[in-house]
Amino acid sequence: MNSKRGAMELSMSTIVIVVLSMALLVGGLLLVRNVTGGATQSVDTINEKVMSEINGLFSENKRVVVKLGSNRLAKIKADDEVFGVVVAASTIDGDLANSENIKYKLSLDESARENCLTEIGQVKTEELFLQTINEEHGFDSFDGSTAAALIQLQIPEGTKLCTQKVFFDVYEDGENNGREFFVISIRSKGLF
Repeated sequence: MNSKRGAMELSMSTIVIVVLSMALLVGGLLLVRNVTGGATQSVDTINEKVMSEINGLFSENKRVVVKLGSNRLAKIKADDEVFGVVVAASTIDGDLANSENIKYKLSLDESARENCLTEIGQVKTEELFLQTINEEHGFDSFDGSTAAALIQLQIPEGTKLCTQKVFFDVYEDGENNGREFFVISIRSKGLF
C-alpha cells in the first residue's frame, strides 16, 4: 500500500512540475516576443506622445526620421489588419512646417534580387500601401518645424511572404530635404 501511495505522490509532483514548466515557457516566449517586437508595433494615430517620441529621434544632422527602432524593420502579419508606420521630417531652417511647404513621396527599392516586387509583382506590392507610391503627399500632423505622416499598409491574408525596402523622400518648397528608408517584412498570420 505504501508503494501505491508513493507512486501517487510522485505522479502528482510530476504533473505540478510539468504545469509550472509550461507556464514558465509560455511566459518566457511572450517576454521575448515583446522585447524583440516592441520597435515594430503599429501606430494608429499621431498624437502628442508620438510627436514627442519623434522629436527625440532628430539629431543635429538628421532632418528625416522613421519611428521603427534602429533596424527600421516593420514586421507585418498578412491578416488584412491596417499597420501604421510614422515618418517625420523637420524643415531645413527651422521654419514652421505646414501642408504647403513640406511634402513626402514613397518609392520602392528595385535593386534587390529578392523582394516583394520580384515575389508578388509591382502592382500587388504597391497595393499593400494605402498611400500612392511615387506621388507627393502632404503630411498629417505638424508641430513647429516638425511634420509627421502615418504610412498605412494592409496586407491581405494569403499574401506571399516577402520583404521590401521602402524609400521615404521629403521635399521642402520643391527641393529634396532628405531621404530615409524602412523595410517591411510580411509574416504569416499566427500566434507570434
